[in-house]
Amino acid sequence: MAIRFPIGGLKGRSGKQPAVQENINQLGLQFSNKSGIKRKAPLSSLASVCIKATISGVAKKKTISCYSQGDDDLVNASSSIDASTKKFATPQEETSFKEISNLDTKMSKLLCCHFNSKGEVLATGGDNGKVLIWELGNNRTCSVQGHAHQVTDVCFRPNSTAFASSSFDRTVKMWDATKRNNPFQNLVGHDGHVMSIDFHPTKLSLLSSCDSNGEIRLWDVKSGDCKLNFKGGISQVRFPPQLGDFLASSTGNIINIFDVETNKIQKKLQGHIKDIHSICWETSGSYLASVSEDSARIWSVSDGKCLYEVYSSGNKFQSCTFRFGRPLELVIGSDKFLEVWNPFFQSNITRPYIAHSGTINSLVDSPSKGIVASVSDDQWIRIWK
Repeated sequence: MAIRFPIGGLKGRSGKQPAVQENINQLGLQFSNKSGIKRKAPLSSLASVCIKATISGVAKKKTISCYSQGDDDLVNASSSIDASTKKFATPQEETSFKEISNLDTKMSKLLCCHFNSKGEVLATGGDNGKVLIWELGNNRTCSVQGHAHQVTDVCFRPNSTAFASSSFDRTVKMWDATKRNNPFQNLVGHDGHVMSIDFHPTKLSLLSSCDSNGEIRLWDVKSGDCKLNFKGGISQVRFPPQLGDFLASSTGNIINIFDVETNKIQKKLQGHIKDIHSICWETSGSYLASVSEDSARIWSVSDGKCLYEVYSSGNKFQSCTFRFGRPLELVIGSDKFLEVWNPFFQSNITRPYIAHSGTINSLVDSPSKGIVASVSDDQWIRIWK
């Protein structure tokens, strides 16, 4: 059971891109306008679906500082807030956030996790090279050994039992969660440790990956062929949830927003001092969150501006995910703690919870179930709602 701390009140993945190795049109990522001419909608046309009425820019700013009491540290949440945002934000009651299930995997350190589309199956990977499948409904688990080194990321293909895993062994492997045997596809070609993977939300055979050398690859998982590779991402790659016409990648302390059709950088999100550990998209694709060890930020992707920022207070941030159905509410993982941060709630207070006995390396939400999973160095998976 999570222990919640008392809360105090208001106190006061550059340069010119390399040539494309294969024709980008092979990816089939073009869109049609009314005249029938295939072309791409510009990044500036992005609009929020679920919170359009609450964000109106950053023309007039004011700073709100608030504090919540942690273990031995004081968490200082400092945000630059648009006055019009606060004006249109609807006051909401504080939502509960509690642990509803857990599993001791006995797999050494857990480094990544991902739900299938229905939120019924969770895949995890650890530093022992194994992948574990947990069926939450019947509590059945199965682990398989497929990688020679630690598993860095896992990702289910949308509306499928198939999922991919990436590893320090420089490979990406495809699995079927229902068959639980050897991987049915090996994607080979990266020269560095493969750090992250993500499936396109609509082009279901298209998988992105990035490695420690900064190379991003787009794969056709049916044929096993690499369709495109370019530079610009080291730690994570993430498609937006709906259209997938852009790809966010983090490298060092910068987030690159790529146009998938042209592989050109459309925006650079800059402002973090330290390296970015985790990024995630809000459901509409208009907003992106990022965490480095010292801060978390929420960005407006269309104009490349940071809307909100919260600073850690010695407890280094490691992972993040948005909570579905709660506009811009972010769950942040750190060493032992989860912090729930909603810039729209009252005075912008972060709510810390004791969650694990080690660093929380990965977080993922399930929109269909309204739950969040956390995995940690302590070998435990915990489910929150």
